[in-house]
Amino acid sequence: MKKFTDDWSRELGITPPREQTIRNFLEKERNVCEFWLLDGFCQLLLGCSVDELPQIQQASIPPQKDTKIEISEDIGDEHTLSISAVNPFLYEKPVTNPNDFIGRKLLLNQLFEELARGGNRSLVGEGKIGKSSILWMICKLGPERLRRPSEAFIYLDMRNVYDKRDFFEGLCKKLQIKPPCRGGKLKQKLKNRNQNYILCLDEIDNMAHEEYFTEKERAELCGLAEEECNPLTLVTASERPLRYLFPDSPNRSSPLAGLCRQIEVGRFSPEEARELLTQRLTDTGITFSESQISELVAESNGYPDILQQKAADLYRRLTQQ
Repeated sequence: MKKFTDDWSRELGITPPREQTIRNFLEKERNVCEFWLLDGFCQLLLGCSVDELPQIQQASIPPQKDTKIEISEDIGDEHTLSISAVNPFLYEKPVTNPNDFIGRKLLLNQLFEELARGGNRSLVGEGKIGKSSILWMICKLGPERLRRPSEAFIYLDMRNVYDKRDFFEGLCKKLQIKPPCRGGKLKQKLKNRNQNYILCLDEIDNMAHEEYFTEKERAELCGLAEEECNPLTLVTASERPLRYLFPDSPNRSSPLAGLCRQIEVGRFSPEEARELLTQRLTDTGITFSESQISELVAESNGYPDILQQKAADLYRRLTQQ
């Protein structure tokens, strides 16, 4: 509204209508002549119609950014302690920035070695143990570790996929292939590119709903990933082993279970837990005592999300003192 009236005054050199007049016009029944006049001025000044104005104004609002507040506390004549008011312990979302990823070095090395040989893998572990973060590290570190373009690494969260049609449409969009495309047609298009793609399927447990996915879709994935010169290499993440998750036949295991070798994702070691606490506290101006660290490590019992939740609570208490 303010931009409209400001532009009116600047461009036309006359007093603009009162804001209430414009609001009454927009919110109540429009008079045809008044609408034509105001809509014309709107297009002249802003390059959009009156009907488009709300969307334009919404799009012009800058996104909110995380704010880091520095609290300075005098601790002497020449020294100042700077304490960050932004809690560095985040436990609700997967880690997508390699600089924030802690531990799992041996596991990542093993994964990259096997992916370099074209091996398909299945990450299995308890909920909130860090499987999603590992998949993200494959996508973020993979281009350098495996010397492939970033476009060759695809992450799909199956929680956001409704059914088989939604899955293949999402996969095609990630591959920059016009959907719908699946089966032999999709396989041939990928083979023509002469590029192996590493497909990270998170929360593949959601593919076990028989009313939305069938053995046929899982067999298609295997067809794309099982050959020596395969266009896809699969890395799945689930809480249950694939052989139990997809009992496709009473006489044989799921095709995915036979294709993707299982890798257990365990809890943090005490050393990894301490490394996380140390790394997160860097440059915050806050330190945890040895007894506090030992207590956090013991209480979390190796679960990364519990460790960060308890550390976040402790950090909050210390900054409020």
